[in-house]
Amino acid sequence: MLEMTGVADLLRGVAFLYWLVALICLFVALYKPRKWTHKTLWTAVVIVLFGYIPVTGYVEDQRSIKLKAQFREEANAHFGKVCRENSKEFIKRKVEGVDGLLLLRPRAMATSADFRNQYWMGDPYGYDLDAATVRESRRHVYGYLESYRFVEERIETKANEYRYVRYSLDPVEGYRAPVLAESVSEPSALYGLEWEDISTTQDRKYWIAGGKARIIHLASQEVVAEHVGYLGDPQLGSAGTRRPWDDARLHGGGYCRGNTVSGNNFRFASRVLIPSKK
Repeated sequence: MLEMTGVADLLRGVAFLYWLVALICLFVALYKPRKWTHKTLWTAVVIVLFGYIPVTGYVEDQRSIKLKAQFREEANAHFGKVCRENSKEFIKRKVEGVDGLLLLRPRAMATSADFRNQYWMGDPYGYDLDAATVRESRRHVYGYLESYRFVEERIETKANEYRYVRYSLDPVEGYRAPVLAESVSEPSALYGLEWEDISTTQDRKYWIAGGKARIIHLASQEVVAEHVGYLGDPQLGSAGTRRPWDDARLHGGGYCRGNTVSGNNFRFASRVLIPSKK
């Protein structure tokens, strides 16, 4: 990045002048004084004067490297701990031939700033929206509609008061058809999907995000399946133009393994609520 701005060339130029002046001063200190005691004294002054910045810089670099290594070791240990102690999945039963489901807590599309925000509590682990591959229109439900006939959304209007919207694909258009939306008085789905970001401040300190997803039978409020997992950014949030949460999510960085299946909430829902054939 510095190479593109020209700043790197400027810094190299400053460093060259610094060492050129240092060599000139050293030459003068060695050859200008007549007495060896004076030569020794002024040579020592030049070495101390011009050596102070490089030496302190080196010491600080080594300290920074040590602290980064220590932080990474702590982060790896913490990630292993939360995965061992907290990650889990249970499926009480699977349901065949499901036409659709209700999103009990609809997601908002994450922004670039969200994916760079260490403390964004939008559940990076279970996040299931991909702006790069879906339509702008209703893209927060499009992934579900590729498997289910419809998906419904519960939207809170006041405290404990809701309205419902049902989404489906226009059957005339075929693949990547426009999403049709209609308001309904009550959902027709029998099961709902609920998600929660369970990250703690300590988790986020180490760029670790935890998420919980539950499949609920709406009539009885029975939890028929639950999934808890964690995602970590291997680069610990470092650097430039990258989006740490997005990179970790899309490129397989640090998912919990073992009894927990890596991936987003949509994949979890479709393993429990088996879509009917369209």
